[in-house]
Amino acid sequence: MALPILRLKEDSIRDEIRAGAHAEAEFIRTVSASTNDVPLERVRPPLRVVPPRKRAIRVGTVVFSALFLTLLCITVFQVQLAERQIGVERINREIEIARDRFDTLRKENARLSSPDVISAEAKQLGMSQGTPQKAVATDADAVAEATAAFGEWGLSNNSIDANDPLAEHKRIKQVTNAEAG
Repeated sequence: MALPILRLKEDSIRDEIRAGAHAEAEFIRTVSASTNDVPLERVRPPLRVVPPRKRAIRVGTVVFSALFLTLLCITVFQVQLAERQIGVERINREIEIARDRFDTLRKENARLSSPDVISAEAKQLGMSQGTPQKAVATDADAVAEATAAFGEWGLSNNSIDANDPLAEHKRIKQVTNAEAG
């Protein structure tokens, strides 16, 4: 039973299409007859079922693009902040390691610089403690002999010239040449 109903619908649709085509052809004939110069083309008035929504689409596109770019910029900013924070944390770790190493080296230096360690190292190297220094008493004749042999400091012929860096060397050469000659 469903089959004859379908055929009836198809036939009625075909008839409507044919009737529309005939009406369109008739419209074209009347237009071409009234304007003898217009070729026989399909001339139709513009049909609008739904008004165009171009402005709404443009506004939506602009808003979406602005939102997308804003979120993209925020994401890039957050990524840069995270990278910089990681760099700061890495540098802080390196500073902490360097401080620990400095403390360790300072303690090692203090231990190695202690008098007990220095004495022990000197004994291992075969060194011994020196004898205490004594002041030697000299008599006036020995001082007079030394002054006669070498001259007195502060006199013009024996003084060192501050402007001439080789003055002391020249004086020694003069004394040596005088003794040799």
